[in-house]
Amino acid sequence: MYSDNPQQRRSVALWIGALLLAGAVFVVQARPFYQQAHDNVAYTRLNKALARGSEAQLDEAAEGLAAIAAARPDSPSAWRGMAVVHMTQRRLAEVADAYSHFDDPMAEARAWSERAERAGQWEVAQAWHQVGVLLEPDNGDNWYRLARALAEQGRPEAADNYLKALDAPQRTYFGRSNIMTRLGEIEKRRDPVQWQTVLARFQEAIDQDDFIDESDLIAARMGVAEALDRLGRYREALAAYEWVARYTPGNYWANVHSGRLSWLVEGKADKAESYLQKAIALDDSRKWPYLSLAHVYAQSGNHDEAIRLFKKVLTLDPDDNNARTQLEELLSSDGS
Repeated sequence: MYSDNPQQRRSVALWIGALLLAGAVFVVQARPFYQQAHDNVAYTRLNKALARGSEAQLDEAAEGLAAIAAARPDSPSAWRGMAVVHMTQRRLAEVADAYSHFDDPMAEARAWSERAERAGQWEVAQAWHQVGVLLEPDNGDNWYRLARALAEQGRPEAADNYLKALDAPQRTYFGRSNIMTRLGEIEKRRDPVQWQTVLARFQEAIDQDDFIDESDLIAARMGVAEALDRLGRYREALAAYEWVARYTPGNYWANVHSGRLSWLVEGKADKAESYLQKAIALDDSRKWPYLSLAHVYAQSGNHDEAIRLFKKVLTLDPDDNNARTQLEELLSSDGS
């Protein structure tokens, strides 16, 4: 699953090499001069190999590091260096073997994966998470992190890895509901979207009530609301959006959709206006609450306000044909 593209591999090697140099990963302890000199040669070869991405130089660096590790099996720098060489060469089993010599191998692999994620290097993060899976295959957290890295790249195998996270015998940081929420998000990105399947995924997340990361509760609730909305089950969708708007009043989209559906389902202009004005207060740079509120005013007879808001929509999005058509009709009917 890791790239065979030479340019990408060189980019990855340069990125890892920069981290090694910036973070001073390979620190040579005080030793007899000849030993320190030998080690310095090995680490210099490693940095040059990482910078150039040469297979021959990587192999040479690995041999030097292996010699250090054989002479001093308790040398973390040597094993860490071998892990980085093997990672650059996409030899993930060898990476896992190198880290198995650490007291906490997962901490090492996770540190690298977190650096990659912070840098937006999701392919690199994916590879380190694969190492985590090799080190601890029964830990569902590792499968979850691997799936997330794949999902960030739009890789179709992300869903299968989330399912493996579900089936794993142990998890600490991600509950069943968190995993089902991610599966719901993947279903939303399919083409075409099967909204009934999306609804089922998010609803199961809520029903399981196993949100170790509580922020996903809102994501699942919004997922249910959107699926119901797309399926034309507007009254249920309104109830779902309003739950989120009550639970998290600062949720922009919950207020936008609660306002839109309050008018569509219940015909309550005051209620719709209240939600939509809250959305505008949260973010006045997007057109959606203005557009919905303009429709409420137009259909309830407040044409002056409707005209004002349709004009506002067109200042934010001059290509909005809906607003332009509605504005022209109102101006024509009012003789303006």
